[in-house]
Amino acid sequence: MTTESEVAGKYSSQASQSNGHSFEAYIEKAYLFFLLSLLDENLAKEASEKLLFKLSQKWKKQKLSLSEQQTDFVSISKVIWRQKKKKSPKIFSDLNVSTVKIDVNFLSQWMRFCKLTNENHFMVILWSQILSFSEESIAKGLEQTTGTIYYRLSVGLKELGDCSES
Repeated sequence: MTTESEVAGKYSSQASQSNGHSFEAYIEKAYLFFLLSLLDENLAKEASEKLLFKLSQKWKKQKLSLSEQQTDFVSISKVIWRQKKKKSPKIFSDLNVSTVKIDVNFLSQWMRFCKLTNENHFMVILWSQILSFSEESIAKGLEQTTGTIYYRLSVGLKELGDCSES
């Protein structure tokens, strides 16, 4: 099993840091994104390694802005997520989150939210509210309008709130 620090060492040396934004900042974001979207630690590790490899290959050749990096992250993570979600568990009760700090109450609420909502809504919530990516970067990464992203964000936040009330 690969640790986060091994992944960091493996890919940070490949990715250029001349773009002004640390590649290491995306290591935790990648793992957190896949952990919360796939709800499986092993799949999250596999998927985040795949994403980090693809990003490192792309970024070492280019000087990108933060917005462009976020756009790449969104577009590539969506593709990898679609591939991995087929292997995702149907029952989420055994999720162990010892590798990242996630509040147990939030995780319970999040799991209910994932079961009840449209995948487009929870993905936008993840990128925007949890990973703090701009709505414009998310829109470009998904090839959608920012209006669509704001709609999904609005509906997703309402649904997430409803899950906390139940």
